[in-house]
Amino acid sequence: MSDTPDLESYWRHHADMFAEKSGDRQNVMQYHLKFVEAASPVSAAKQRMNATRAICHVCSWVVKLGLPELCRCYGDASPIALLTKMLHYPSAQHSDVRLTASLAAVQSRVESWCQQAEVVCGEAFESLEMLWCSLQSLQARRGDGIHGMDSMDLSEERLQAEEFQRCVNQWHNTAADQRKAKVSSWASQLQGFKNDAPESLRSLRSLILQLAAALSPPRVAGSEWQSQNGQDDVEAPSRAFQVDQKAIKKTLLEALALWRSFDLEDSEIEPVRNRVEYLVQKFEECHASIDCAASCSLWRRLKEACGAQADPTSSNAMSKRHRSGKRSTVKETYSPGENRAKLKTIVHKPSEPKVLRCDRCSYELVSCWYFVHPTKHSTSVLVPNNGHTSCRGVSRAGGRPSGAFFRPIDGSPYKADCSQGLDYCIHNRVRAICAPCGGVNVCRHRMPKWQCSKCKLTIRKRIKKVTQV
Repeated sequence: MSDTPDLESYWRHHADMFAEKSGDRQNVMQYHLKFVEAASPVSAAKQRMNATRAICHVCSWVVKLGLPELCRCYGDASPIALLTKMLHYPSAQHSDVRLTASLAAVQSRVESWCQQAEVVCGEAFESLEMLWCSLQSLQARRGDGIHGMDSMDLSEERLQAEEFQRCVNQWHNTAADQRKAKVSSWASQLQGFKNDAPESLRSLRSLILQLAAALSPPRVAGSEWQSQNGQDDVEAPSRAFQVDQKAIKKTLLEALALWRSFDLEDSEIEPVRNRVEYLVQKFEECHASIDCAASCSLWRRLKEACGAQADPTSSNAMSKRHRSGKRSTVKETYSPGENRAKLKTIVHKPSEPKVLRCDRCSYELVSCWYFVHPTKHSTSVLVPNNGHTSCRGVSRAGGRPSGAFFRPIDGSPYKADCSQGLDYCIHNRVRAICAPCGGVNVCRHRMPKWQCSKCKLTIRKRIKKVTQV
């Protein structure tokens, strides 16, 4: 425990040094990788020590820097990918107190990231998952696993988990241009199993594990990339070769059906069930229902095939919300409604969800909708104008709720979804106060009513008269 303050300052020091090298981070990363590549089990002690020190430095970045900065590519790789690559070298197995503590801190931080629904549903999840699998493999090689547990069930479960991690590593290490061919070969292999029963059921089980390892987290339907390209479910457009996730899910469903047609035990494919349930659960924490995902019917079938029953009324409820033009706040997901969503100032960013919290009861919901100012180009997350209707309490004068407003928990700028404040005309002015467009709040002197020296007096007299009555 006495080493903790020294380690904290050590991690912070090297993280700050990397952060200061904003224009030369690619060379810094290559410099650290050079030491690890040069070292081997038979190298001199100084070379092994330099390699261990380089791994500790990169661990410091992961422990102390933010996730967006760690997942950004500097040249050919990101800091997360660099550490993943380093862990496959023999130097990572060196018994060093500082290295062991740094790897434990990295593992703890990756665990916390993977528990956040926003991360699991985002683009960073794949690189984090690859790092997590590398940490688990390194832990097994170093012998840092669970001690004192002699249960056969636990041993079998651990072997299954390690086998599935190897499948995930193989998929992540497959080049992007080879993934399509791999998916096609899996479909052909399954078709062969259907025509002729496999001689060994281990080959069918291996196919199911590989298919589950290739699954990407669910994506929100109707994203900008999907609408522009007319595709329902593909991976991120930044990759040169897109893998058809729909084909992977269909093949996995057929493989699971074939597995059960042989009356085989589901415990043999427990990692697959855990994987699907985890991905679906994290998506629903962020977006309320799997019905919001692209290829939602396939995800529902996978959810049912892996033991979790889908809500039969969720599809009907979703279709009713889409038919209605009113704003809906369902469970933990916010939608501005069809009419507001069509405004040119409203942008949907499924990859950038913001958690909103009621300032009275701490109820939370997620908003992926943003208001972009047409001239300033500033961005504000959209929040319900009426606040949290179930706990707004006693209304103030004018009918406004006393508290119960939703605000982003991270303090980012926000804007209420009042239609008049969101609707801008071709002159880049609020339509309600634009005189050339005949705004409803423009007086006969072609000015906003509350700014006109004559009309604002009429407004004040009217308000005073109503108050006296």
